[in-house]
Amino acid sequence: MIKVKFWRLGNVLVAKVLEQPEETGGVETLTEVDDYYIHSYEQPQISNRTLYLRGKNKKHDDDYCAYAYDNVEEAKEALNGFRKCIEKYNVEHCDKDEEPEIETVVVG
Repeated sequence: MIKVKFWRLGNVLVAKVLEQPEETGGVETLTEVDDYYIHSYEQPQISNRTLYLRGKNKKHDDDYCAYAYDNVEEAKEALNGFRKCIEKYNVEHCDKDEEPEIETVVVG
């Protein structure tokens, strides 16, 4: 199961990976929904329409990552896109008994 906590501060989206299956570290594309992607390559990072989870660079596994969008609407759209990707992945790869968890905090 993938668990991520998001914060949206105006046009800035911040994320912290709370849980991720060990076997997904370093796997390039994990899921995609509506041109939003979840990848795992090096370390947690947000790059416009792509959220990178934990990857090969283990010393950064607990890092926060952030991305400043051009405006608040783009940040809201990205947050929604990433949430859909995580939900899709969790539905496809998790036990039905597990409760999906995506925590979001919005400020401003």
